[in-house]
Amino acid sequence: MAWSNYINMTIARTSKRLKEFATRKANGAMSWDLIKQFLVDACLVNLLALLLSFTLLQFIHEPAKHYFNIHVGEISEMSRGTIFIFLGTMLAGIVITGLYPAVTSLSFRPYALFRLGSTSPSKRIIPAALTVLQFSSAITLILWAFVVFLELNFILNKNYGLDRENVVVVEAPLKKSKRFLEDITFLTENILKYSFIDKVTYSKLLVGDFIGPGKAVRRLGSDNSFGFDPNGINENYLDFYKLKLVAGRNFKANESPNSTIISLEASRRLGFITPADALGARLETNLDFGSTQWKQIEVVGVIEDYRTM
Repeated sequence: MAWSNYINMTIARTSKRLKEFATRKANGAMSWDLIKQFLVDACLVNLLALLLSFTLLQFIHEPAKHYFNIHVGEISEMSRGTIFIFLGTMLAGIVITGLYPAVTSLSFRPYALFRLGSTSPSKRIIPAALTVLQFSSAITLILWAFVVFLELNFILNKNYGLDRENVVVVEAPLKKSKRFLEDITFLTENILKYSFIDKVTYSKLLVGDFIGPGKAVRRLGSDNSFGFDPNGINENYLDFYKLKLVAGRNFKANESPNSTIISLEASRRLGFITPADALGARLETNLDFGSTQWKQIEVVGVIEDYRTM
């Protein structure tokens, strides 16, 4: 839109220079002289605009990243395709803004150019078309920005079923000792001694982590299994993320590893009519995806569904 606006303004400004063109032609200027003048003018304007835009990008790079967390790409990060499109657009602007006044001035005799400024605007097809294109682009841009605003507002204000605000994540080491659970329990107990820390929990996976193929789960005695995303959590996890328990209970300290909490959607897929029907039910889960070895687990609670993205 800025590009069409520049071309439109340049062409509109041409009508104010018609007497200059007529004077030069009357004084013996050749066609090639006028073409060189217009092309050199267009090249200088576009080159200055290019240098100014690159300078502004360098100025706003760090402030945008520091204050707004917006990444403004470096010139060196531009792909070859982007460079070609950019240079092609710039070249098209030079050709249009350079050749249009040249063609206009060469199409008329000097005395006609003195009177051309008073011709009807309806005969100026290119400026009129560019004006329509400019307003159409502006309306399209406004509508697009409004749609993006609605989408972002929906995403930011949507209730995903869990609270991830003001959460600090500390990843555990990949290599764990035999006393890892004891160490992590000791760590969480000491972290809670700080007044500015409200809650602490730990889990095998972070919310939103890619789990992979997951695990197959089926009701005891059934041949129909369903794929679910598992996670290992402690008794503080539900309260930490404010996950709503709709039936049953939360995990207890030193809970049996054969106990499980499932989501509301999981209970439906497993065939339970109500969340309460799933409580105490015996399920089977394979030890690894595709494994033929199954382990029995018992449902102790059902939580409200939540989304991670």
